[in-house]
Amino acid sequence: MAAILTVILTTAAVTAAGGAVDAGAVDPAAGTAAVVDGATGTGTAGDAVGEPGPAPAQDQPAQDAPVRTGCDEPLAGLPRPLDVTGAGGPADGRGVRVTVIDTGAAAPGVTGDRDDCRLHGTAVAGVVSTVAPGAALTSRRHGPPDAPGSGPVTDLAATISRAVDEGAQIITLSLIACTGPGPAPGADPALRDALQRAAAADVLVVAAAGNTGQCPGDAPPVPASLPDDDAPGLVTVGAVEPRVRHGRGRDLDAGRHPAPYSLTGAWVDVYAPGGPVSALHDVPGRAEPVVVVGDPNPFTGTSFAAPVVTGTAALVRQVLPRATAPQVRRILLGTSSPPPYPVVDPRRAVDEALALRDALWARPPEDPVDALTRLMDQRDRQRFQAAGTLPAAVDLPVRRERRRDYRIPVVLSALVVAGVCAGTVRRARSAVSSPPSGRTAMTLHGTSVGSPSPSAASSSADPARNRTPASLTTYSPRSVTRAADPRGERR
Repeated sequence: MAAILTVILTTAAVTAAGGAVDAGAVDPAAGTAAVVDGATGTGTAGDAVGEPGPAPAQDQPAQDAPVRTGCDEPLAGLPRPLDVTGAGGPADGRGVRVTVIDTGAAAPGVTGDRDDCRLHGTAVAGVVSTVAPGAALTSRRHGPPDAPGSGPVTDLAATISRAVDEGAQIITLSLIACTGPGPAPGADPALRDALQRAAAADVLVVAAAGNTGQCPGDAPPVPASLPDDDAPGLVTVGAVEPRVRHGRGRDLDAGRHPAPYSLTGAWVDVYAPGGPVSALHDVPGRAEPVVVVGDPNPFTGTSFAAPVVTGTAALVRQVLPRATAPQVRRILLGTSSPPPYPVVDPRRAVDEALALRDALWARPPEDPVDALTRLMDQRDRQRFQAAGTLPAAVDLPVRRERRRDYRIPVVLSALVVAGVCAGTVRRARSAVSSPPSGRTAMTLHGTSVGSPSPSAASSSADPARNRTPASLTTYSPRSVTRAADPRGERR
């Protein structure tokens, strides 16, 4: 029997404000839901309630407000710095082609499909540009102009394929599809084919994990929770709470926890700050872009964590233009903070890429992909030996397939003491637990697929991926442009 499949922009409600999805307002035929304000009991389809994030610094200039951009709500605000320190260092993502599949974007420097009212895509593109300001961003709208962010799942698949045909090296998806009840999550055949085609073309796909309360009935979100067979090489991103500030600019990165709105589970590969963020909006007729902080709700959610990882991937691909998508993924995960909730570290990822690039210069000419894989295996082995967690005799297999093929037998307790992670972390086929709070942003109808009911947070979920051990070494920043890639031009 056919079921409803919806795609939802992964923007979170701030649950402290009392926002919740009104289950009675869900229209199964239309695939929409009303988000009810906990204070007034009113709301509109696709809206969320919440409070803005921390107040901006006092020395930040004020803007004319409210500013209307042809939409019904005031959107202007003060800039909010991205909660990522030292992003990129000497790298800026220059020349790396990134496609943002969303509502369209009206951010400065972004080409492609535009949207001036639904600013979700503008904010997503803005986060990518903040982390990787040199990346070449293209916006591709999912859905029709009068309903950006919505449309059939088959249209999403077609948009992914279009991005691949246009030469994208990285695709970022800050939206999810909700599946109905069933025995196991899965992908619409067209979506699965598009994701597999992207992997075959060496395109890295980064997807938001989704937020609590977005999918009814504990349905798992896709593509975020898809197994590797359906979405090979996919990087699924959850959101962490903002950094804890201490005293004069000091902060605490260790032990960051998932944000209360973020889904978690064995299928979440890495975490990143989920906002609140601001974005620059190129308003027609104005000389300078306007700073926007919501549409009109605050830009907060796993939607804005995923582009942090996307931008970091662009930095790595700039330094190592011949690296494959699985190798870039391995660097992203291997340089994240220690588990249980690894947080992406742009500076550390760039440092690792620079170290690998320098090591390639010292090796005799050979296939660059195989050479890079061997170097990565060698560096992982050295880190484990230095930590006393891996016998010298253990031989790591040289693979170019999905990361789940990297098998490293280690003792978990020893890894916890050493502060590193190895072993098998595989994409679960179990469902996502969905608390009743959250927001539903945009919906679509699509092909029915099944879903399970157990919680995705369960540690007993069937694994389908391995995580590369976290790096233990910090490298001194070096210039990205000091020398060209020794192994040739970008593919």
